[in-house]
Amino acid sequence: MNKGAFAFLRQDLGTALAAGAVRTPLDPPGGGLWLARATLGCLIVGATLFLFCGYHAGFERINAAATAYPDWVWECLTVLGDERVPLALSLFFARRRPRLFWTLVLAAVLAIAYSRGLKHLFDTLRPTAVLPADAFHLIGPGPRRSSFPSGHSTSAGVFFGVLIYYARWWGNRSLLFPIALLVGLSRVAVGVHWPVDVAFGLAGGLASAWAGARLAARWPGP
Repeated sequence: MNKGAFAFLRQDLGTALAAGAVRTPLDPPGGGLWLARATLGCLIVGATLFLFCGYHAGFERINAAATAYPDWVWECLTVLGDERVPLALSLFFARRRPRLFWTLVLAAVLAIAYSRGLKHLFDTLRPTAVLPADAFHLIGPGPRRSSFPSGHSTSAGVFFGVLIYYARWWGNRSLLFPIALLVGLSRVAVGVHWPVDVAFGLAGGLASAWAGARLAARWPGP
C-alpha cells in the first residue's frame, strides 16, 4: 500500500513538473531587457550617490521622510527581504512552475556569493555605528557592521527579479519592481543601511536573477 502511494505521488509529481516546464518559456520576451535596465538604473543611482555625495548620502533625509508612515509598514516590507521569506514563497512555484523555481535557486546561489563576499571584503559600518542614537529613527535591533551591500535588498532583487523575468505582462513587471524598491528603501527606513547599500544590493540581486535565468535556460537542472 505504501509503495503504491509513493509510486502514485512520484508519477503525479513528474507529470506536474513536466507540464509546468512547458508552461514557463525558456526566454520570455522582454524579461531580460527589463532586468538589464533595472540593474543599470540601480548601479547609476548607487555610483552617483557614492562618487558625488559620499557613502552616507541621502540616509537622514529618507529615514526622516519614512517616519510619516507607521513603523509596522516598514517592518512588513523589510521582512520580505529576509532570505527565509523568499525561500518559503518560492516553494509555491516548485510544482506549477518548476523552471521558475530552479531559476530562483541558481540566482540565489549567485546572490549569496555576491552579497556575503562584498560584506566580508569591505566590512563597512552601519548607521548605528556612525550616527548618534538621537540623530535618526531606528526600528528594531541595530547591527553595527557589514553594511555594504544590503542583503535584504539583494534578496528582494533576486526574488522579484526572477518574477519580472518570467512575467508575461508589462503591467506585472511595472508592479513588481516598485515592490522590490520599497523593500530596499525599508532598510533605510528602519535605520540599518545607507542608500548606497540598497542601490548596490538591488543591482546585485537583479543581475543575479538575470544570470540565474540564463543558466536555467542552458541547464534544466535536476
